[in-house]
Amino acid sequence: MFAFVKTLNNSWITSRSKALWWYYTGRFHLRSSTQSVVVSLKPPGNSREYFLDWQTPEDARISLNFFSNDNSWLKYPLPSEAKTIVDLGANIGMSSLFWSMQYPDARIEAVEMVAANAERCQKLFEKNQVNARVTHAAVAASDGVMQYQANDSHTCNHLQVFDDIPAVASRLVSVQTYSLASLLKKLSLQQVDILKVDIEGAESFLLQTIETWAAAVRWMLMELHHNIKYEEAVATLKKAGFTIVSEDHRNRTELFCQGPAR
Repeated sequence: MFAFVKTLNNSWITSRSKALWWYYTGRFHLRSSTQSVVVSLKPPGNSREYFLDWQTPEDARISLNFFSNDNSWLKYPLPSEAKTIVDLGANIGMSSLFWSMQYPDARIEAVEMVAANAERCQKLFEKNQVNARVTHAAVAASDGVMQYQANDSHTCNHLQVFDDIPAVASRLVSVQTYSLASLLKKLSLQQVDILKVDIEGAESFLLQTIETWAAAVRWMLMELHHNIKYEEAVATLKKAGFTIVSEDHRNRTELFCQGPAR
């Protein structure tokens, strides 16, 4: 019951009383389930204050993981400087906001498949005045249109091709897709200092087309999902010139790699 309190105390959230009131009044059904709250946070060593719009308990839990000294990304030997960051699978923008805190001068390109998530991304960037923009699209092996099955949770959407259950026609949504090489060209990027990949299985498309984009990437964080064989993914990355620097196998399989564009 008090796990949220412990996580909150380890986070960068500064409006903790407001956060606690909102979370527990919702949990015990003492307020409207649609009532949102704006909480403030301040990263260590940063004089700026940032703001998050929590609409669901899921928003709260995700943000407490991102904006905390316990964030596993802080344990990687991240580069001291990054000018361009591409966030594939930006969801509602918290990961992009995290990167903007680490690299305030970086240009951040957020790519998100779900339209409602992309809209929340844009609002978050505007609220915090960060140098980031959103592209509403999915990453695939080629340019075109694919479908995903809409999920009630904003973190559980993936392309239908990776779904293990039959599609519900009324919940299928079409989305524009781009290969990563085509997407980088669309964004006018010749080099990416940090590429973050969390695209719910579609990293298989990136691995298939790796020879078309690897040379543009300096550093990459790639989460591998259930449809990816770890050994094959590592072999593909190494063949393309990536070096595996660190790995995280606790709650997920994530690789932190140095790319060919060193």
